[in-house]
Amino acid sequence: MPQALCDDLLARFAALWNLYGPTETTIWSAVQRQQRGQAVGAGSAVANTTIFLLDRHGQLAPDGAIGEICIGGDGVMRGYLDRPELSAAAFLPDLLRQHGALAYRTGDLGTWRADGTLAVMGRRDRQLKLDGFRIEPGDIEAALRALDGVADAAVTLHAGGGAPLLVGYVVLAGVDADGQPQALQRLAGQLSGKLPRYMIPGRFMALPALPLTLNGKLDQRALPAPDWPAQQAPSRQPEGALEQVVLQAWQQAFGRQDIGLDDDFFAIGGHSFIATRIHAQLARVLRGKVPLSQIFEASTVARLAAAIVAHEGAAGEAMRLAQATLAVQAMTPEARAALRARAQR
Repeated sequence: MPQALCDDLLARFAALWNLYGPTETTIWSAVQRQQRGQAVGAGSAVANTTIFLLDRHGQLAPDGAIGEICIGGDGVMRGYLDRPELSAAAFLPDLLRQHGALAYRTGDLGTWRADGTLAVMGRRDRQLKLDGFRIEPGDIEAALRALDGVADAAVTLHAGGGAPLLVGYVVLAGVDADGQPQALQRLAGQLSGKLPRYMIPGRFMALPALPLTLNGKLDQRALPAPDWPAQQAPSRQPEGALEQVVLQAWQQAFGRQDIGLDDDFFAIGGHSFIATRIHAQLARVLRGKVPLSQIFEASTVARLAAAIVAHEGAAGEAMRLAQATLAVQAMTPEARAALRARAQR
C-alpha cells in the first residue's frame, strides 16, 4: 500500500488495516492496523503462521537486515498441481517448525523493524547488480520517499550514453514545473549520508505519476528512458598541468572527451572499475602519490587535483611530474623514442 494512499484513507475512515500474503499461503498471512504518522507495514503474523527472512546464502537474516520473506504455518498450500519442479523451487522446510512442515518462498524482500513488525521492501527479482554491488531498488525508493517533497519514487538501471547508470524517478509534491530542476538537483545531496555512494542515482527524472500495471503495481517497462545529453566540450578549461593530467586520466578511463572539471564522478556513471583505471593512470604519472580512496572522496577533477596537492603537502613535486608528462606528450613520436632509448641506456 503506498504511503500516500494510506494517509488519504486514514483521513477518511476510523480504522485502516493492511493485509499481506500471497495465494500460496491462503491469501493473507500478516496484518497491521495503520496509525497516523506510522510508516506502512505488514505488521505481525496471524495465528498459526510463521514468518522468517532468508539472506542470499539461505541463512536466517539478522534483525534489521533485508531478506526474502518466507511464510510457514497452517495456511501453506501443498504445492502446485502436476508441477513438482516448480513446487521444489518454491517450498522449503519451515525453519521455525518441526515434523516436516513447509514454508513458501514468496520472492518478496522484507526487514524486521525495531518494533518487531514486518516491512515489505519489494521483489527479489528487482534486485540490480552494478559494479559488483547487489542493490535493492526498494532501499533507494524508501529513502527517496522519506525526503520532504517526494510523494513517490522508483529506481531502475539504464545503460546508454556510457556506463550503466542508476536512474531515480520521483513524483514531486508541492513543486511546480519551474521548481522541478532545482528540486531534482538537491536529491543526490539529500541522500548523502543515508545511502552508500554507489546506491545514489546518477540521474533523476520527475514524473506526474509512476506508471502502473492493471493490478496497481509499478510498470517498469513504461518508465521513460533518460535523456542522454550529446557530448559537448567542457566549458571550463584546466588551470595548470596537474588539472590537465587529472582530466586526461578521467577522459581516458571513461572513454569520453566531454568531461569537465566540475562533473561529479558518480553522476556521470563512475564506479570502482573506472576509478581503478584513473588511479592506475595517475599512479604512472605521479609515481603512486594518489590514494584510490581520494577518487571517491574528491569526486570531481578540480577537487581531486586539489586533494593531490593537499595529500602531498607540496604542490611543487606534483606539478613538476605533471608538467613533465605533458611535455613528453607534446613531443613527436621520434623524440619520444629517442627519450626512451636514453632512459634505457
